[in-house]
Amino acid sequence: MSSDSTVQTRQLAGESQFDLRVIGSADGVRIAALPNGSIYSIQLGAIQVNQILASPVAGGVQRIYLRRRGDRAIDFTEIVGPAARSAFAASADALSWSGRWEELSYRVDCRTDRNCFFFAVEVKNNSNQSVRVDAISLLDVGLGARSHSRNNEIFNAQYLDQSIYQSDRDGAVVMTRQNLEQGGAHPWMLQGCWPRAVGASTDGFEFFGNASREGAAPIALKRDVIGKSARQSEAGYVSVQSDAREIAAGETVNWVFFASVAPNHPAQSSTTDLMRVDDLRRGYEQLPPLSKATGEQIQRSIFQTAPLAVEDDLSDSDIERLYPIRRHEEHALGKLVSFFTGDDSRHIVLREKEIALLRPHGHILRAGPGLMPDDPVMTAACYASGMFASQLTLGNTSLAKMLSTQRDVLNLVRSSGLRIFVNLAGEWSQLATPSAFEMSRSSAKWIYNFGDRQISVKCSAHESEPALTYSLHANEAVQFLIVGEIAGAPTEYETAPQMSIDAANRRIVVRPEAESMLAKAQPNLEFNLVAVDPVEAIGGAELLNSSGGDSKLPYAVIRSTPTRAFSFTFTGTIDDPTNSKSPADRITQSHSGDAKPEFWNNLTAGVKLAASDGVAQQLDDTLAWFARDAAIHLATPRGLEQANGGA
Repeated sequence: MSSDSTVQTRQLAGESQFDLRVIGSADGVRIAALPNGSIYSIQLGAIQVNQILASPVAGGVQRIYLRRRGDRAIDFTEIVGPAARSAFAASADALSWSGRWEELSYRVDCRTDRNCFFFAVEVKNNSNQSVRVDAISLLDVGLGARSHSRNNEIFNAQYLDQSIYQSDRDGAVVMTRQNLEQGGAHPWMLQGCWPRAVGASTDGFEFFGNASREGAAPIALKRDVIGKSARQSEAGYVSVQSDAREIAAGETVNWVFFASVAPNHPAQSSTTDLMRVDDLRRGYEQLPPLSKATGEQIQRSIFQTAPLAVEDDLSDSDIERLYPIRRHEEHALGKLVSFFTGDDSRHIVLREKEIALLRPHGHILRAGPGLMPDDPVMTAACYASGMFASQLTLGNTSLAKMLSTQRDVLNLVRSSGLRIFVNLAGEWSQLATPSAFEMSRSSAKWIYNFGDRQISVKCSAHESEPALTYSLHANEAVQFLIVGEIAGAPTEYETAPQMSIDAANRRIVVRPEAESMLAKAQPNLEFNLVAVDPVEAIGGAELLNSSGGDSKLPYAVIRSTPTRAFSFTFTGTIDDPTNSKSPADRITQSHSGDAKPEFWNNLTAGVKLAASDGVAQQLDDTLAWFARDAAIHLATPRGLEQANGGA
């Protein structure tokens, strides 16, 4: 930090400063874990085996569940992963998790052997009666160069050839082949469980379900068998289910989840590949005894301790009060799920429709003068599922990112982009899927209904400045916690941006790392995050943990005092800020920042259609959005699912 008492400047951490615990060898599989106990990455040379690098404050997708099988119900807990309450330890040859869940104590050891890795699970029954249990391992699969996997996770998942075969001895064995050549090769992976796997699935939607976006438990965990057939979709998450075992009082059972990675598998997967499992088993049985692991003091951030806020649907009276005039109503199963309203052709989607669809609703906003890609335009993608800004950029939409990009469509990694927490009844909750998501041509709005308490978040795009203003309102005073995951580069975690905190002026300034590609392309680029009172605290990741986290992690954080209204603005400059007044100083927080209707109406030359049968109104709304989206994609050549552009 600088010595200036009013402005503190810190160099944020990139991946190399994440204090990772690493096992494996340079010529084999290397597995890195974060201090919070989450698996960060699994690599084999240049191949990124898992797909999503885990967040240093929220964890990733990989996890292991322990289930207790009753006569009428299945209970479960996470023993490895972001929500696990396990103790974590690391040694030169293993990563270990241990803990106790009611009458069951457990231990998990992760080890590597050349191109293979294993998660050995041991469970002991400490009660005086028998218990029936099983375990489930989940891994998001990338199997490509890191640049390929991180460029577009959805695109990558479409090229994963998933197969589930049945072995007489080992049960379900999952094989995944990367069909898109990676440097002339097709990486491949085999996964299973000893002594036997009874089920498997290959798709995150099948395992978690759409409602995971609002915090619902994975739907597969309530099934007797999680799955038996492969599914090709846009979330290549492989899960493997062990056989169920009866544990007598005081006894112990063991399973081993295994995986083998091949740098190149020219042919398609087939039953002949099942013979590889015997070699895996021999390799595992010859591993030397584990060295002593050193226990870690895990500090869990608010992303791991705070649940997602559970909102209520809007009632008929709520809808009538908020939107008395509606058109183009859409109904499903007898319920209203979406409609249009207003002279500005606003589109409103209710919670039920958001949860029903595979892909989340999203809205790309642009702010600033000009319509061309090289104009000083600020853009962000806003998603209904509580991603209040993904890939917030200024100028080049692929390079100049202040905030990170949404990495998974199921909202499993809940720290990417811009996130908001609220303190309800003395406890923090993270805002996720709203009761209603409202999209206008220049704004996005999330409306949350919590019984008698209502909260709204509105993002408004300015017309004359590259700036996005967020206005938060509540009918009762609440505390807000604003968290932005800093990229400061084309991809988060790969550089070390600089962040300055001006507490007196409630401002955070982010600049790219001096030697980075972005800094060389736009040397005077800076992003500003400016808040208005009441601000209780402003800083970085140290505000995400009650006992103080690592202040150098790439997060910008603002916490309000209890209030019914709060606002903040993102803006920035591409030119030298010393030569002209910064846009942050020109923005006034007193107005919403909405672009005037004339700005959008001029795109259609003010054309209006009139008729008595309602068809003209449909054409009017269609024309308004057609012109608006054409302008967006001209100035912002990317899409909601093609974050870094398309052909």
